[in-house]
Amino acid sequence: MAEAASWGEFFKIWQANQLVPIEPNRLTNSPVPERTRQFLSGVGLPIEAPLYVTFYHDERLLKPTVFKGDFYLLVGDDSGNLLGLRNDTGELWSIDGSLEQAWFVNSTLCNFILFLGLYEKHYCDLEKYIIARDAKALEEPGNWWSIIMEQMGYGFL
Repeated sequence: MAEAASWGEFFKIWQANQLVPIEPNRLTNSPVPERTRQFLSGVGLPIEAPLYVTFYHDERLLKPTVFKGDFYLLVGDDSGNLLGLRNDTGELWSIDGSLEQAWFVNSTLCNFILFLGLYEKHYCDLEKYIIARDAKALEEPGNWWSIIMEQMGYGFL
C-alpha cells in the first residue's frame, strides 16, 4: 500500500494536534526514501507515544548512526534503545545503546506510528492488523513487535 494512501487511515487513529510535522528544509539532505520524507513533512511525529517510545523533535532527529556497516537516521528511542530508519530501505530498527544488537521494528515509520496508535487505543485485533499490513514485523520472535505481542499476551503491558 502506498504510504500516502494510508494517511486517511492514519488520521482515524491519530489526531493532527498529536503530531508535529518536520520542516521540509530539515529533510532536504536526509538520505531517506521519498515516502518517508513525505510522511515526516506531511504528517510528522507524535508528541507523546505509548510503550516508552520517545520521538525526537530536536537536534537528535535524523542524526546519522552507523550499526554494523549500515547507516541509520535516528527518530527516537524506547528506553535505552535507539529507533533508527535504515537510510537505504526506510525500515525502522531498534538498536541497543551500545550498538551491539538491533531488532527489526517495521517496514516503514508510518506503520510503526500507526501501530502505536492502535496499541494506545487497546485495539483488540492488533496482531491480525500487523500481519495484514506489515507481516515482517512479526516474522522473527526477536522482532520488536513480536516481543511486544508476547508481553501483551502475558499481561505485562
